[in-house]
Amino acid sequence: MSKVKEYPSKEFIETKFLYKEGLLINKRTGKSACYNTKKYTMVYIKGALYSAHRLIWILHNNDSPKNDLDHINRNKHDNRIENLRSVSRSVNAHNSGNRSNSLCKGVSYRPERGNWRSYIMVLGVMDRLGTSSTFFEACCLRKSAELRLCLLDSQI
Repeated sequence: MSKVKEYPSKEFIETKFLYKEGLLINKRTGKSACYNTKKYTMVYIKGALYSAHRLIWILHNNDSPKNDLDHINRNKHDNRIENLRSVSRSVNAHNSGNRSNSLCKGVSYRPERGNWRSYIMVLGVMDRLGTSSTFFEACCLRKSAELRLCLLDSQI
């Protein structure tokens, strides 16, 4: 089992950095302490790498998030506090965007069968909603399932 990384306290972060529009500014140099990787914006502190969005969350909320941190607009480099929210793993995954080969979440084309499959994940369980001959019908199946289930952020 992997060890959870300990993040610095709010007090420590305040001694080293200023927050400005989603960036952490080094108090000593006056320059951004952040740098972008392919995945996230990172900050070095005493030779260790930390996610800037988690440091910013701690700075504004006095503690580490209890859940996952979600970038509401899906831009992992936009660390403005108003773009961050603490959510369950399933809500974070739901906001991760469309990973299928279509423009409708929960719908994918099956070329070997020549049809569209609709599915939805609820509380970690995949429900296969069915197949359709058209993309529109498959999207309607998915959207009607969302409405029927009255999905709330806490349930997705």
